[in-house]
Amino acid sequence: MATDVFYLVTEITIAVLAVFGNGLVMWVIFKYKRMQTITNLFILSLAVADFLVGLLAIPFAIMTSRGIPSNFQGCLFMLSFLLWLCTSSTYSLIGVSVDRYLAIAHSLRYHTIMTTKSAVVMITISWLVAGIIGTLPLMGWNKGRPSEPQCLFMEVIHMEYMFFNFIFAILVPLVVMLVIYGSIYHAAKKQIRSIAALEVGLPQTNSRRRTKKELKAVKSLAVIFIVFMVCWFPIYILNTIFLFCPTGCDVPLELLLFAILLSHSNSAVNPFLYGFGRDFRTAYRRAFVTLFPCAKDACHGPGIARDRENSITMSVIDRIPTSPTYVNGNIETANS
Repeated sequence: MATDVFYLVTEITIAVLAVFGNGLVMWVIFKYKRMQTITNLFILSLAVADFLVGLLAIPFAIMTSRGIPSNFQGCLFMLSFLLWLCTSSTYSLIGVSVDRYLAIAHSLRYHTIMTTKSAVVMITISWLVAGIIGTLPLMGWNKGRPSEPQCLFMEVIHMEYMFFNFIFAILVPLVVMLVIYGSIYHAAKKQIRSIAALEVGLPQTNSRRRTKKELKAVKSLAVIFIVFMVCWFPIYILNTIFLFCPTGCDVPLELLLFAILLSHSNSAVNPFLYGFGRDFRTAYRRAFVTLFPCAKDACHGPGIARDRENSITMSVIDRIPTSPTYVNGNIETANS
């Protein structure tokens, strides 16, 4: 009983945090022109997937943990939807890594290769492929109608499918992103050394600062990727154990529930990970003051002073030409 209560309360908490946090990410990207970059299109895709996890997938998971619904097709739809969102998150991370690789390794051709249209095509394809993988149980790869009219994950979803999902939703993207991030790091270091060799005795140039900024952004995105793997690997490892040991090999229920909660928590932590970047951190502070104006007068001290300063800075920066953005579906500069 205590375990059920803890599971239910934790799932609801994760869902609320995921909806609020990812809703904030989507809001600041749509609200502030400075945030409307090609890279943030992929971040937006990830945020949409995580937002839907909190809004729909976690409630679906709570319902299926209680055996609801009794309708078999409804059960398959709910479980397939959850699997679809998980795969979409992974593929969105691949999109971000590809974008950063092009920005660093092919910086001179980046804005020609990675346009708004190409980014939207990549995101659309990633969601479609994720949809195909995620809805395979709905299309027939399942254990069939259970003997009792109830919706329980282990009784409906075939573990052979979960092993397939593990390979194509986790392992393959893992290998792809490790290769890409390794290439990004190598290319960035090479650029920094090349620029440093040409600038001996000269002040640091914009190109060198830009390369270092890109490398810092890549490190932040790598943290998001690592956290994703830490959150999702335990549940997939348990699913693999269930495949090769149908009796469950005495896996404690508490361990299974913890792995499920850990996988869902990934959707709630990503917005906080974005906050390590200066642009998102400034946008969050500006959004907080906008959404809760009373905080500006009720709070005192250096913290709120920094918020005001960052708010002014964002307003000024929004008028400075910067990298192309995706305003109204067209490539424009920040002061267009």
